[in-house]
Amino acid sequence: MPNESEMQHSGDAAEPLALLRFLRVRDQAAFERYLSSLDVELRASGGHRVYGGRVDQVFSAGGGGEMEFDVHLVDEFPTRELCEESLRSPTPHAAEALAESFVLSARPVPRFRLRMLHALMWALRTFRPLRIAAAPPPFPGAEPGAAAANPAANPAAAAVRRFMEADQQTDFAMMNLNIFYEQARYAAAAAPPLSGAAAYARYGRVAMRHVGRRGGRPLWAGEPDAVVEGAAEHPLNRPWQQYVLVHYPSRMHIRDMVADDSYRRALPHREAGLARAALMPTTPWPDFAPR
Repeated sequence: MPNESEMQHSGDAAEPLALLRFLRVRDQAAFERYLSSLDVELRASGGHRVYGGRVDQVFSAGGGGEMEFDVHLVDEFPTRELCEESLRSPTPHAAEALAESFVLSARPVPRFRLRMLHALMWALRTFRPLRIAAAPPPFPGAEPGAAAANPAANPAAAAVRRFMEADQQTDFAMMNLNIFYEQARYAAAAAPPLSGAAAYARYGRVAMRHVGRRGGRPLWAGEPDAVVEGAAEHPLNRPWQQYVLVHYPSRMHIRDMVADDSYRRALPHREAGLARAALMPTTPWPDFAPR
């Protein structure tokens, strides 16, 4: 059931709030009815769906490879109060439609910040486009027996191979859930005295430039608020500090990016800053695929 008391005491009743739903479907026909009911309740509250798509796999969450979801939804509400009111309303067909439901609330990043990022991506794509390699190398770490440098933040070899077995030409969106070290953990002795979040931000600025030049862009970002629904022992029930959903034109594009030397030079900042991550490649439903 929704953890309403935690939500009620964690923020301003008038602030916008989003719900991130990770769902495992039991019955497809019942799910369609459930989704229709969810949409009616969302519209009645003045909210809107930011994203809907199929979860292709779950990369990692510090041993979280056992997670399996079918659908990921991001729904935004004008206020926390309206979000809570929506959660108190029973959603028909949920029991028959869903085998599992894990729901997080988040404070959306202000839209003007995303618009600025979108403008930057457009400029990079228009004035500094990059033609990707016809056959970019495989995603690193796919070799049998390969071990991730930081298993809590990077995918295992089996997950990478599954990523490589998916359609490499179609677009997808990567959901990133991040936790940062309090202090950055650089391998070099003369490391800059940064927080983990600041180190990851250095990586992020470089990564976003590469994403933009390859025609990708951030779709949504938010700051974690609370666990609304889900078991305490669930692998997603962690003190996340950042949510970011990024669209890529294809898996070929992200493989090309990861093979780029200038991108790879920024990876030490990611490794130094990121304590844990869950990464979910998802396929957007047609209404949510960027044109």
